[in-house]
Amino acid sequence: MECRAKHELWLVTQLMAKGSCLHAMTAATKQLGMAPGMHEDWLVWVLREALQGLKYFHEHQQIQ
Repeated sequence: MECRAKHELWLVTQLMAKGSCLHAMTAATKQLGMAPGMHEDWLVWVLREALQGLKYFHEHQQIQ
């Protein structure tokens, strides 16, 4: 059996105290009365942060 980890990038980070994106969306729907789903401005923020993380790894030669 081949080890999959040799062919995949795994980023291991600390858990966020605020929970996942799903948790935040559910809380916003229930507590704030917002429409369900991911709002465009939230999606932009999440994607920007993820891309900044990938940029950091690339610039520090952790990924190519």
